[in-house]
Amino acid sequence: MNTTRTDPWMRWLTLAFAGTIVVFYLGDIGRRLGFLFEWEFVRFTAVAKGTVLLMYTLVFLVFSPRYWQSGTGRQMLLAVLALLILFLIGQTTGSLAENGLEGIRNNLVYLSRFMYLPVSFLLFYPLLERGDIVSKLMRLFELFFFFNVAMMLLGLVFGIDIFRTYYPYARLGFMGFYNSNNQASYYFILMMMYYYYRTFYQGTRPYKLILTVLVSLLIGTKKIYFVLPLLVLYDFVAFRRYANRYYLTGLAVLAVTGAFFWQPLSQLVRVKFWVFFDVWQEQGLLTALASMRNLHLEITFNELVQAKWHWYNYLIGGAEFYNTRSEMEFFDIFFFFGLFGVIIYVWLFIRIMR
Repeated sequence: MNTTRTDPWMRWLTLAFAGTIVVFYLGDIGRRLGFLFEWEFVRFTAVAKGTVLLMYTLVFLVFSPRYWQSGTGRQMLLAVLALLILFLIGQTTGSLAENGLEGIRNNLVYLSRFMYLPVSFLLFYPLLERGDIVSKLMRLFELFFFFNVAMMLLGLVFGIDIFRTYYPYARLGFMGFYNSNNQASYYFILMMMYYYYRTFYQGTRPYKLILTVLVSLLIGTKKIYFVLPLLVLYDFVAFRRYANRYYLTGLAVLAVTGAFFWQPLSQLVRVKFWVFFDVWQEQGLLTALASMRNLHLEITFNELVQAKWHWYNYLIGGAEFYNTRSEMEFFDIFFFFGLFGVIIYVWLFIRIMR
């Protein structure tokens, strides 16, 4: 796609994306402050999402003809429309006496969550071809990201409850102003991969990578603790660290140090992650690793799929999602949109990664 710096369409897209970053983080801040000061209204993240959706709609309506000029735009638009059609058809398959308009309204909340990624990519994929714009937007995101890093460190040093990941619980974890631990985890994983690429493929200094990795440990989510070993394993293989004696010496020193201090370290881990070990002891390792979502998945399958679904629900999903869901994203896409929706999402994910 050929664009110029004076292209108004690209300016609108850039402003919309920058506005998304700003509005979302302000919504997170508003929600946290609302809980801190016990305001009557705390749904600032919902207001932020509504504002962003209106902004997206405006951009799309004004410049929609541009999206039909490329194969990617047409394909993305058809995928979004297909998901909406699956949702509308799925709402007609449940018991109207059980769901009615109230059930549809509740399902609309989850529809908005599932549609943010497809709609965002539909609007902003042209920006990916403009390295200068992406760099500016990344610097804006970095500004909010490192401000949040500072809030996490303040929370750790001064024990500020409002910055805790699991407030008001005593579990280890600080995520600053971010609204959820999933959001914080994905942001940090994104930035770790970004700074890893900048450090080892573009030769920049590793300060931001080191800071991001260290602070990510404060979030206290298993996502981070799973991703970091995978990143180390990738680095070990991709750059043939096994042939570097200094790298191997460093690993050996860490291993010996860990073995020497194994007793106090294991005790510290048990104290800080007591919830994980309690669930492990009572429900098993799989349940602890899945944060009990495997139990939700089993309940959803028994109470929704086996009890209420017909053959066509496997293709288009069902209407009782708001009542019963597994909280495991991939399976929830299936329960919400059916097999057709899963296929569309897989295709979208592949396009986004490319």
